[in-house]
Amino acid sequence: MKRTLLAGMLALLMCFGVLSFAGCGGDPEQLETVRIIAHSEMEDVLEPFFQKFMAENEDIRIEVLYGVDQLDQMDTQYPPDLLFIGNVQLDSIAHYFVDLNPLMEDYFGGEAEAQAFMDTFLTGTAESLVRDGKQLVLPVNANVSLLYYNEDLFDAEELAYPTNDWTLSDFVENGKKLTKQEDGRYTQWGASTTQGWWGEYLIYARLFGGDFYDASGNLALNTPAFKQGIQFFKDKAEGPDKFAPNPGSTAVGQGDLGGFASRRTAMELGGHTGNWPSYNALDNFNWNVAMIPTADSNPDGIGAELAVEGYGIYTGALNKEKAFRVLMYMFSEEGQYAFGSLGRLVPTTTYRDHVLATPYEERSNPKNMEAVFAQMEKSAVLPTDPNFQAVAGAPVYNTIATFLNGGYADVDAWAEAATKAAEDYLATVS
Repeated sequence: MKRTLLAGMLALLMCFGVLSFAGCGGDPEQLETVRIIAHSEMEDVLEPFFQKFMAENEDIRIEVLYGVDQLDQMDTQYPPDLLFIGNVQLDSIAHYFVDLNPLMEDYFGGEAEAQAFMDTFLTGTAESLVRDGKQLVLPVNANVSLLYYNEDLFDAEELAYPTNDWTLSDFVENGKKLTKQEDGRYTQWGASTTQGWWGEYLIYARLFGGDFYDASGNLALNTPAFKQGIQFFKDKAEGPDKFAPNPGSTAVGQGDLGGFASRRTAMELGGHTGNWPSYNALDNFNWNVAMIPTADSNPDGIGAELAVEGYGIYTGALNKEKAFRVLMYMFSEEGQYAFGSLGRLVPTTTYRDHVLATPYEERSNPKNMEAVFAQMEKSAVLPTDPNFQAVAGAPVYNTIATFLNGGYADVDAWAEAATKAAEDYLATVS
């Protein structure tokens, strides 16, 4: 009902010309327009990029809808043609996307030629956007877990920077050395603590060989490997040699000091590539990355998450053929460089080779892009279960916060409580 009312209100606004991207009565120009959903911060780069395309393709008009709710836009008279979605969210709205495979085969001149294009995407990225054999979305951005570090804080202690062959023991030892106190209060942390979502705790569980679900799709929180990861997460923030904050603690002097961007935290394990532009906007913030440390007892553990997001064509699009031409332009070499300039990690061999060909000292931070791309090859996509985001967030993380603050006798008790919390939540959405 709410969505229907909203659609009606939007239609009235369109008729009175309040919204510049639409019209009334089947306006021919509107019917020929390709509409694209995009984040607001992309506007300065995307506008000249698409203006160039329109100058070279006079039969296509492009309108970018910045910072809008794309689900709401689907109900309008002139819906978006190209939708933006991540692999974690895709399952819940997969039915809204067109299968790109036949369009690519027609565009490139055959199945082999289309496959050659798909082979330019880095391992696992495009595959994570396939459902029932259909390529629904093409990835234009990736996030991969990394070990972030503040070079200045390492320099101050005359410590060597993290390397790609670090283990968790190296992480702990350096974290302890980089943690500072004055008058009983922490003034510097060796590492941050990611709270409220799976962004860090799932890394440790995976490093020890666990995962959120088992191969059959069942919850796997109450397994030895997952419990090892959660115990490490607690020890880092509440063990005798703690070197990271416990955000939920009320202990005097426990404050988290503002996280990695505060420049009073030496390392962040996990992080998000989406933070790169904001880190680089800070004055005199000298930071870099390495591959995430491995568990000493499980050197082959894959802890890093790999999440991707990209564009696909809406099943209700009015201009599917033209939308596909625009989509292909977005994945041209020029398009990939444009998205890369926005701080996006474009997961293609074209963009990777472009970045790695840039001399190390001429790169913006993080300079160690070799580690970034190497980590992508050693990472696993997040679970695609449509309920994963919700259940791995508050229901499970709240039990972890309780465990950090002594609410359970041991990690076994935590695992039982976390599994019950997850099952209770899933029962409400089944």
